[in-house]
Formats: sequence, structure tokens, C-alpha cells
Amino acid sequence: MSPDDVRFLFNVAAAGAVLLGLSFVSLSFFLVDLLKRYDAVPLPVLARRSANDSKVFTRILRGPESLTDYELFDGDALVVFIAFSVAVSWNLFLLPITIGMTAAIAPKTLIPVATEMVAFLGTLTFSSLMRKKKLEQLGPYKTREEALWSPLALIALCLHTAACLVVIMATLSYHKIALLDDLRVWSRLGLTDLEAAVIVLKITCLVALLLGTYTVNKDMFVFFKCIARERMRAGWLKEFLRETYSVLSRQVGRALSDVSWDSVEKLKLSEQWHGGCPLGIAALEALKDARADCLPEVWHRLAQQKDIALGWMIDVGEVAQWADGIEASLQKHRAYLRMPDFARLATGGPQSGSALQPESGGNRGDAGSHLFPRP
Repeated sequence: MSPDDVRFLFNVAAAGAVLLGLSFVSLSFFLVDLLKRYDAVPLPVLARRSANDSKVFTRILRGPESLTDYELFDGDALVVFIAFSVAVSWNLFLLPITIGMTAAIAPKTLIPVATEMVAFLGTLTFSSLMRKKKLEQLGPYKTREEALWSPLALIALCLHTAACLVVIMATLSYHKIALLDDLRVWSRLGLTDLEAAVIVLKITCLVALLLGTYTVNKDMFVFFKCIARERMRAGWLKEFLRETYSVLSRQVGRALSDVSWDSVEKLKLSEQWHGGCPLGIAALEALKDARADCLPEVWHRLAQQKDIALGWMIDVGEVAQWADGIEASLQKHRAYLRMPDFARLATGGPQSGSALQPESGGNRGDAGSHLFPRP
């Protein structure tokens, strides 16, 4: 490489180092905020658990106390998203830093630079896929170009792959290794192998800086939205468990004990209520699959307001929808209670005998058998 090319790549590397440092500073503020979530969570956080522990519940290791650190942290979509978001942005910043330093140290060979391009392609692909997966689990709202992140990320990875192929072919030809010579389209444009490789490296480094800056900016905002949403949900859950949940429990008990209400509606309400524990509310991955047995214990502790700090383990939005469904069923019971006595008889409740046919007017036998029994 010429001295000007080396100087250019080294300056881009310096800019990448500055952006990497700034991203670490901004990340530290958000990580401190994330740690507040665990301040009031009283759990032993086991390093490992033997094979039979998941089937044995004692007074000490019961429910969430039996969760390991892997289940608590790797099962948390927000924690894993932050980890791979940092991996994506730092890989994008480290790419020009590494290439610039390598160009300054070994300007006469392209083999180290080509190896670094391939290595960064592998780490970027894996980190991008994991980031995409956890972002879908978090489900924050997306605006404008954010809705196109998945196809744009795929296009960026494809372009990086193409850049790697160009650098590899140029490196092989530059070092007199006859392989894939027919694909060297830049030779038709009058460019040498070294010139083609340097142009691709410059463009790749500049684009990496831009994409890294964009990723840090957008992912910090995603993190902000998730934390703000979590705090609002925590406040709603605390208020719901302190006031609304106990009222719902009493009203459901009265509705289920009403022997005159339609048995089908009672069965539907009973399945919805599920003993006061909503289904499908786990936010922590471990509580959805391997440690689903812990979810009822977590919910009952929340309902009894013993460990309200465990609220981040559940999907509060699902709890709100569950409560809304219970309220809708209770409204049917209230409507039934407001019905006149003769209208309740027409519903065919357990104590009303068979239902009267509409517009039939009944008959003397029906009246005697249902409303005025003979002595």
C-alpha cells in the first residue's frame, strides 16, 4: 500500500477508536440503569443445579430460588439483546481499527487484512442474527426505516461478503496465487489487484463507521423504550395487585358459586381464571420451557405482594389482557343478575327447569310445574 493509503486507513482507525470509546461511555449509563432492576430481587442465583433438583422442591430452594444465573440472565431477552447489540456495534468499530493498524504495521501484504475481513464477517453475522432474534422477542415499536432493519441488515451482510470475496481474490492474485482469476472484473476497468483491494477496504471501513454509529444510536433508543415500558408496567402491576386483583378474586368467587348462572359461562370463566394464576405470562425464557413449574410460585408471590420485585420475570401486558378477559366474563354475570326473574327462567338455568320457548306463552301444566307447584 502507498503511504497515503496507509495514512487514510490509520485515520479511519483513529475515528473508530474514538467512537468505540464514546459508545462504551453511553452504554455504561444504561447498564447502571439496568442493574437497578435486580437490586430488590432476593434470589440465591445458583451457579449450577444437579439433575434431580428440578424435581425436588424444599423450603429453601422453591420456585424462583432454584433458578441458575444462566436461566436468569441468558433467559432475559433484554440482557441478551444488549450483549449482541454491543457485539454488532463494536465489531463495526473494531473492523476499521484492526484494518488500519494492520495496514500501518504490514503495508506490503494483503493476507492479514483479508483474514481479518473474513473473521469479522463471521462474528458480525452471528451477532446480527442473535440481535435480530432478541429484538423480535422484546417487540418494541418501530418507526420509519426501523421497520426495514431485517432486510437492510441482510443487504449489509451480503455486501460485506462481496467485499471479502473481492479482497480475497485480489490478495491471491497479488501474491501470485492463480485462483479465481476469471472473476477479477476490476482488471477490465484498468485497476490493479492492490488498487481494487485498497478501494474496497476504504469503502468498507467508512461504511462500518457509519453503520456502527447508527446501530449505537438506535439500540440505545430501543433500550430506553424497553426500560421505560418496564417501569410503567411495574407501576401498573403493583397497583393492580394491591387493589384490582383482590376485587376480581371476590367477584369471580361469587360468580362461580352462583348455581343459577349458565354452566357453560361458569366453565369458561373458571378456565380463564385458572385458580387466580394467568397462563402464558412468562417473560423469562426459563419460565416458558424448562422451568415452567416455577411460574405459579412467582405469580402467587406477586399476588401476595411478598416479592413484587419479581415482576420483571412476567409479561405484564399479558396480565392486563388476562384481567380484561376476566372482567368481560364478569360483566356477563352482572348482566344476568340484572335480568328480571322471568327472564332468568327463560335462560334455562339449573334452578329454573327447562327454558320456555319464545312467544309460546307456556301452558297451564308448565305454569304449575315451574312457578306455582301444587301442594
